[in-house]
Amino acid sequence: MLIDNFLKPLVMRHGTGLPTMMIFFGVAGGLAAYGPLGLFAGPAVIAVFVAMLRVFRRTYGDEDSVKVRLTPP
Repeated sequence: MLIDNFLKPLVMRHGTGLPTMMIFFGVAGGLAAYGPLGLFAGPAVIAVFVAMLRVFRRTYGDEDSVKVRLTPP
């Protein structure tokens, strides 16, 4: 169990582009929420969330431009 929680995030980090700590918390949270299936589901959920966040930032820019666009004229 310890090998899965420490070694797997280091190995998976290179293929996903996610920081090691995000992978670690994805694996740990996935194990807590889904059991053994969470070893795969946890990091997948984190990766989808990060991808959606990147699309949001690319579409709407930084916070200042979002605030300007959302304020009524």
